Amino acid sequence: MRLEPKLDRQAPTIGPVPAAAKRKQPLVAPAPAVDLPQGFDIRNASPRRLAEASMDFYVAGLLDWEEYAMLAFQPELHPDYDRTIGALTGRRAAPDKGRDCLAEWEERLAFEQKYRGEKDETAMRTLHIVTLFQRLDAPSRMVA
Repeated sequence: MRLEPKLDRQAPTIGPVPAAAKRKQPLVAPAPAVDLPQGFDIRNASPRRLAEASMDFYVAGLLDWEEYAMLAFQPELHPDYDRTIGALTGRRAAPDKGRDCLAEWEERLAFEQKYRGEKDETAMRTLHIVTLFQRLDAPSRMVA
């Protein structure tokens, strides 16, 4: 028996947003008091590693649902990246190549604040992610 694909199917949905994600949480990052992924380095994380770690941050309560979605979406993980965004930017996807995620998100924050304003919700969420990343980076800058 051969199965034919249904052409009238709707796109799959992720499901309802968890109740915890709907409640308004303060946009201040608590100090990380959780076990982070082994060997996670915010100054040298690949897009794939960052997408995986974003779920850990969400489960630990360090990010709310919308911030998790912002962080988990990594365009370089899409199979058509080279034909779309990569073709426009001239940069090939490198989903496993480490990069300074803190610096990239600080640049994104500067852009958001400049063009959206500091009180914009997206800018505030970006600020929360940057604050979390700065706290994750703080132990690496400590001198013994």
